[in-house]
Amino acid sequence: MTQDLLKPRHWATWSGVAIFWLISWLPLNARHALGRLIGKLAWRYNRKRRAIVLANLALAFPDWDGGKRERIGKKHF
Repeated sequence: MTQDLLKPRHWATWSGVAIFWLISWLPLNARHALGRLIGKLAWRYNRKRRAIVLANLALAFPDWDGGKRERIGKKHF
């Protein structure tokens, strides 16, 4: 079983674990900056999730204008 985890089909998973391990060694400010960058990229390029967030905010807060919902959505990401 342990040998199976070393096969090439698991290399992407191990690479992800290694990246997260390396990130955990960064100072807190650097991790926050990295998180903000990833959030901005996700907001910009993940249209499906952005649409879901905006639709949920529109349902939950119908009295808010579109600009306020977008600001809150960006802050969430």
